Amino acid sequence: MKYTISICQGTNCQNFLSEDLFKHAKKLTVGNPDIEIEKRHCMSLCNKAPNLTVVNEEGEKEIHSEIDYQKIEALIRELKEG
Repeated sequence: MKYTISICQGTNCQNFLSEDLFKHAKKLTVGNPDIEIEKRHCMSLCNKAPNLTVVNEEGEKEIHSEIDYQKIEALIRELKEG
């Protein structure tokens, strides 16, 4: 299954290092064509920053809030394992 992970780049998420989290996620998925990492404009969940969404190829969407390096690593590992 293919997934798109969109990491919020709104002001509050950027204050919580969403740009660094984006770069980290990109490194974790190098060479994996089934996981795409992209930036997204504000998700309006500022009180739970930083945030991301995962959308699978069937259009099912999950929102993850208060993400950090460990949460991104666990999420990507889970997606890779299918």
